[in-house]
Amino acid sequence: MTVRILYIVKKLIKIKNTKEKIKNSTMGLIGEPSDWLIDSHVDKEAVKKQWGLEIVDIPIKEVIEEYQNIQNEKANGLIDKFTSKAMSIEEPTENDLTKAAKVYFALKNIVSRYNLNALTIRCFDLVTELETTGCLALSLLNNDGLVAGCEGDVSSAVSMMITYYLTDNIPFMANPVSLNTENNKVKFAHCTVATKSVENYMVRSHFETGIGVGIQGEIKKGDVTVFKIGGSNLDHLAFKDAKLINNLNSEFACRTQVLVDFENSDINYFLKNPIGNHHILVEGNHYNLIQKFIESLDFDPIIHW
Repeated sequence: MTVRILYIVKKLIKIKNTKEKIKNSTMGLIGEPSDWLIDSHVDKEAVKKQWGLEIVDIPIKEVIEEYQNIQNEKANGLIDKFTSKAMSIEEPTENDLTKAAKVYFALKNIVSRYNLNALTIRCFDLVTELETTGCLALSLLNNDGLVAGCEGDVSSAVSMMITYYLTDNIPFMANPVSLNTENNKVKFAHCTVATKSVENYMVRSHFETGIGVGIQGEIKKGDVTVFKIGGSNLDHLAFKDAKLINNLNSEFACRTQVLVDFENSDINYFLKNPIGNHHILVEGNHYNLIQKFIESLDFDPIIHW
């Protein structure tokens, strides 16, 4: 077989395996989607019928109960390993780090209890109930190979599943925070990123609240794909190849910040017809792979961009 044929066969196998993984997966929705999200509520029965994905509702109180049973000593062992690889520790105290690590172990117990393959959590409830954040826990869960998203945003978590299963690269879930329509550049930011997917990182506080633990990661420059699936049935899609051209360090946005150049692609999509707030960035140009994945679906999705 030629190299080209082998490439095509591998791509077809990857697409088939991605669909099978999603079909056989269970996602935990821990708490409700955050109130300010756009296009975050999905029809669980329709998603089950269309994708095969099981979405289970899990009360946030279960995480809080698990958290309260985690010993500080267990959390501190994890923190020593995490901080030893960081470039620096800025705002968080030792107590902040311990509390954030306890959230990770609490979520691990929830994953085991419900046999989850992915989760998304209404993380701001952790701020109000426990005075900590989920940013560290979500970073480490993604490091572990379990897709973990923020703010109870199911559509973004499914978008992460698709991009991760298709590419084997850990995705970055982020918000577009500023746009320049004249040169087609968009700044994306969020307070968590998988530390396995960055070149280095600093330990920061959570941007919006100033408490807990956030992560400021430096993501490799170069080719990226921006992807999002949404709609109540998860049948709306947007995706483009682009270039990640810089990591930024503004004190007026979430901790991990990147500047993405869409080059010749019109970015008015983000202003006029976006699929929700969050979008997913994954290393590499995967437009053709995603296109083939879409063509293989048993329904006709609505393409926004």
